[in-house]
Amino acid sequence: MNIGVIFTGGTISSVKDSNGVISPKNGLVSELDSFFYAHSRKHNFIFRSPFYALSENMTIGMINRIIETVYELSENSSGIIITHGTDTLAYSGAALSYALSGIGIPVIIVSSDFPLKDERALGIKNLENAVRFIKQKGGTGVFVAWGDNIHRASRLIAPITYEARVRSILDSVYGRFINGIFVKNSYFKESKDEIEAPAKLNESKNIAVFQPLINYKYPDITADAVLLLSYHSGTIDSNNPSLIHFCEKMQKNGTPIFLHGSYDGADYESKNAFATLGLKTLPIMSAPAAYMKLFALEPDKMSLSLGSDIIKEAVI
Repeated sequence: MNIGVIFTGGTISSVKDSNGVISPKNGLVSELDSFFYAHSRKHNFIFRSPFYALSENMTIGMINRIIETVYELSENSSGIIITHGTDTLAYSGAALSYALSGIGIPVIIVSSDFPLKDERALGIKNLENAVRFIKQKGGTGVFVAWGDNIHRASRLIAPITYEARVRSILDSVYGRFINGIFVKNSYFKESKDEIEAPAKLNESKNIAVFQPLINYKYPDITADAVLLLSYHSGTIDSNNPSLIHFCEKMQKNGTPIFLHGSYDGADYESKNAFATLGLKTLPIMSAPAAYMKLFALEPDKMSLSLGSDIIKEAVI
């Protein structure tokens, strides 16, 4: 079985120097070399590396290079593994999910919470389960292996500060390994794809993101679209004069404002202002998936299609 492997860097491909500085190694760290050598008797690995970088330095242009490499390898591979850092894993995972929505093989992103020489690192276990998932034909599309869990890459939430743990929105995990056997989560639900995603993301877009904070002063900006995040209860500072002025200007300029985090049942008084502010409420989805979807959609489709699934990112 041919398995494509794309190295992009991240902690899983990094080493710590004598000063304690962690940097990606341009080439295989010894633990990765040992892993792939041990599995090479059963699988034929095809290696590519479009770049080596820490994931906090990820750009849309770099993600597009990963997409191109995936398509190159997909013609002769039963599955593809991508190494990546944890900082922007949720963003790259969503972006790859959009651009690779029609791919007919599993693409598994793997990362590590610590460099592989650290005994606490999950990187090797994640690699083992990525290979198992491909071998056992657990599904098609883009996934993330973390511990015993397999996540839809479009469902990841951004990691909590000080933690590298990978989690799906509302714990909607795709499945998990039990004694080495993949078992799909019987409660996992996903809708059919409704709109077609482009083969790459538009890196020239200017997407502004804001989060409600006490006494926050919204800046005077121009943007292609605005993503407004809410508090956990789906509320925002709708009485804030600065937000009201900001939304008025965005509406005047024809700039769409998408609200993330509001949902049916979160019927607080502040929600009554959403329509007046011109906010377009999103379905239940992760904030990284909402953000990256704005780079995946063409300008004329942003307002119409952000609420429609491309790659099963909406929780139903």
